[in-house]
Amino acid sequence: MANILIVEDEIVIANGLAAMINSINGKINITMTGYAKEALEYAKYTNYDVFLLDIQY
Repeated sequence: MANILIVEDEIVIANGLAAMINSINGKINITMTGYAKEALEYAKYTNYDVFLLDIQY
């Protein structure tokens, strides 16, 4: 099954994205974090099909 990594520091937004994905297909594996360093660690050990990133300058 597909793996998706959500990198979003606003928990309400992250949960909303996860809920939308689950409503499309509940078998998709979703990992969430609000921290870039943690996301990089996850990416070292899991092959993700999609990354959803919140990037701001």
